[in-house]
Amino acid sequence: AYDWERMARDGFAWWRARVRWLARRWHGVRVDHVLGFFRMWELAGHCVVGLAGRFSPCHAIPKEDLDAQGLWDRQRLCEPYIRRHLLERRLGAGWEAVADRFLEQGPHGAFKFRAGVDTEAAVVESLARDPLALPDADSNKVLAVLLSALNDRCLLRDERQPEERFYPRFELWNTDSFAELGPDWQRKLRDLHDGYLGWRQEGLFESTGRERLRALQSSTSLLLTGEDLGPLPACVPKVLADLAIPGLRIPRVAAGGPPARYPYLSVACTSTHDMAPLAAWWEGLDDAGRRAAWAEFRG
Repeated sequence: AYDWERMARDGFAWWRARVRWLARRWHGVRVDHVLGFFRMWELAGHCVVGLAGRFSPCHAIPKEDLDAQGLWDRQRLCEPYIRRHLLERRLGAGWEAVADRFLEQGPHGAFKFRAGVDTEAAVVESLARDPLALPDADSNKVLAVLLSALNDRCLLRDERQPEERFYPRFELWNTDSFAELGPDWQRKLRDLHDGYLGWRQEGLFESTGRERLRALQSSTSLLLTGEDLGPLPACVPKVLADLAIPGLRIPRVAAGGPPARYPYLSVACTSTHDMAPLAAWWEGLDDAGRRAAWAEFRG
């Protein structure tokens, strides 16, 4: 991940130099995933899957918010939720062999990961070095279950302020930790999760994206266009419009609407590097699909 704080201290000099170099060769460039100038999804270096991440920058959930909601049991919410009945259900016969190797007894009848194998990377390395298969689960399933168990929690602690700042685990309702809470705590945690991904960050994302994109614009006459496909915070199209940065429109991406309705401040093209070329896409359509596409293009 970019160290944006460090970059900001010298006025984004690296970015300015980069766009000036591009301007020597082209009149315009597309900024892929322009959303990354507003916020990024950061993970610790030992993560293998993307569930234990957080936005950067972001407003964390302060402990005062948890206290106000009566969510007092931080250990229950922040530690991997590992119980015997869950291990039996996921691994079947022989689950004890996994527990003996990777787990130890924790508080309140729960298990916790042993030191040295308590990160995703460490679990992957351990099983790569010495695979473990059970009667009802091969080594790949054992790995999947252990990675899932590491991420089976409702809240993540901030590494610098672990008692003060928290982040919701993405889609926390898909965890056993959440499923075995009472309905009142479930509702409160859902509200915190949705607020974290939504209104809590909107103003920060907007000011962040505006500052960074302005730094690029101010250093060159190069036309910047922003790849703004997919779900976006509400502030992204607003900032792009305010800065006169055209967005991207692809006719076969339905979310953009018919070409006749594309906004003036946009760049339309037939595909991106994430898509099949236009000819290959067309050849893959049946007759009905081609008729619908023509109707869309004419619209």
